[in-house]
Amino acid sequence: MTFSHGSRHSILIQLNQPARDYTIRVAGDGLNQKIFASALLSYTGGTHQVTSDPSISYAGANTTANVTFLNDSTIVPFPAVQLAQVADQTFKLLLNRTGAAWQWSLSGNTPFGEELEGLQQPLLWDKEQLGNSSLVIGTKNGTWVDLIFVVTSSGGLQ
Repeated sequence: MTFSHGSRHSILIQLNQPARDYTIRVAGDGLNQKIFASALLSYTGGTHQVTSDPSISYAGANTTANVTFLNDSTIVPFPAVQLAQVADQTFKLLLNRTGAAWQWSLSGNTPFGEELEGLQQPLLWDKEQLGNSSLVIGTKNGTWVDLIFVVTSSGGLQ
């Protein structure tokens, strides 16, 4: 399955295979970096012999023709969520690099500056530190908010 940056997934695995150890692999296939991790799923009472037959490579590519990757556009949340027909608020955010490879902006303006790293409290706990900065979006609980991300690559690849 493909994981987007910052995404969180819960996976239910049907335990209907022989009791033994199984290798689980996760690989990132991003253009700018390669990330790989593996874990061991162990059945209680199984043999602790690992027979590895990988379905994906370290780069996240399939190793056999019978691999099927999850299509994110076909999954639905559980429990089901009834979407609002009209958003209460809409924010259009310009996502782009601004200067160095590690500097990103959601407003097209100055990114989160290094001078803010010395704050006594995290911004999440004291939003007043930023006043009317473009780093803050105010919403109310129980409302539907549309976030439109306009992604540009004028800053170049990382």
